[in-house]
Amino acid sequence: MSKEDEVFQSGERELKQAFEEVTTRNVVTILEFTKETRKLVRALEEKVLNLQNGMFERDKTIVRLQAQISVLQQKLYSGGS
Repeated sequence: MSKEDEVFQSGERELKQAFEEVTTRNVVTILEFTKETRKLVRALEEKVLNLQNGMFERDKTIVRLQAQISVLQQKLYSGGS
């Protein structure tokens, strides 16, 4: 094997190693990003559920208040009895 072939193979090995290291770092970064994204989505889902529950409770309160207003209006317009 000539000196040029050795240098070429050595450079090829270094290039392959660098490529593998970069690929490994990229995969690790993607996995970390995916993990953090999942955490964020779960937290947002929980917030949305809490907001929905709050809205449902407020809707129930509004319906009860409308019923009370209706009763008061009936009393008011029927002479207060």
